[in-house]
Amino acid sequence: MNINVALCDDEKSQLDYLENMVRKLREKYKGTMDIYISRFYSAEEFLFKYEDKGDFHIIFLDVEMKEINGVELARMIRRVNPYVQIVFITGYSEFMAEGYEVEALNYLLKPVKEDKFCDVFIKAVDKLKSQQAHGEDYVLFNGEDGITKIKLNSIMYLEAIGHQCKVFCEEHIYFVKESLGEIKDKLSKQSVNFILCHRSYMVNLKYMDSIRKTEVILDSGDKVPLSRRKYKEINEKFISYYTSEVK
Repeated sequence: MNINVALCDDEKSQLDYLENMVRKLREKYKGTMDIYISRFYSAEEFLFKYEDKGDFHIIFLDVEMKEINGVELARMIRRVNPYVQIVFITGYSEFMAEGYEVEALNYLLKPVKEDKFCDVFIKAVDKLKSQQAHGEDYVLFNGEDGITKIKLNSIMYLEAIGHQCKVFCEEHIYFVKESLGEIKDKLSKQSVNFILCHRSYMVNLKYMDSIRKTEVILDSGDKVPLSRRKYKEINEKFISYYTSEVK
């Protein structure tokens, strides 16, 4: 399971402390979770780089940042990503009420206690897993005849055809007028289960049955090309998905 974590705080010492706790969690859950960390020293830096690194699953935000504070940044994030888990970090409990507006998962009061941080982190992971397990989320695509709504967990794999894609679902195949790169960015905001196995293919871990050196075999019997340079990564994520302690 991949977890992309963003840490945003204008104090270097606080960022170092938060990153150290995430690194400990990464080591603890090694083999069951692949945790990736990105650091940001301001809301402005976060927004500037968000387009390139926007596939975050958990974001820890300092409330009392200069210029744009954490609550204002959370509002901006929510406009484009309703699924990311947002955790505020603050030295003042009076800010807590503002978290309801942006559906923050939790607040951590400074100084942040490590056991509390770990509890909130795992709570966020569980929430992400629950979102996927319910299978009630939909994703919107630019289809041949307009906007097409597809159930997220019904998508087995995707194939790039030029600047368009074929979306293979359990009961239907859709043609969409979006590139695989655009779809990757879109899906990563809603699910941690979609992974690139080839420059022209993306698969849903949920439907993977087995892996060979040059292809992924799905439960349906479909065979999806697997590039050699992706083999190790895909194999590790496949094992991680089915052996995760927090699944």
